[in-house]
Amino acid sequence: QKPHMMTSGIRLGTPGMTTRGIKEPEARKVAEWISDILRRPSDMRMRSAIRSQVLKLVKKFPIY
Repeated sequence: QKPHMMTSGIRLGTPGMTTRGIKEPEARKVAEWISDILRRPSDMRMRSAIRSQVLKLVKKFPIY
């Protein structure tokens, strides 16, 4: 295991999601979208579809 100050990848936090009221089912979906894009970053059709889904999700959980 590497020291916490040594970078070895990406670290994603969830405070912004929990502040909006996003729960585990939606967070799992967000993780799936991130994974899909990381696997196929040049697939613009998939990225566009995910973007549409993200926009729908954030409309359900507006920032207060």
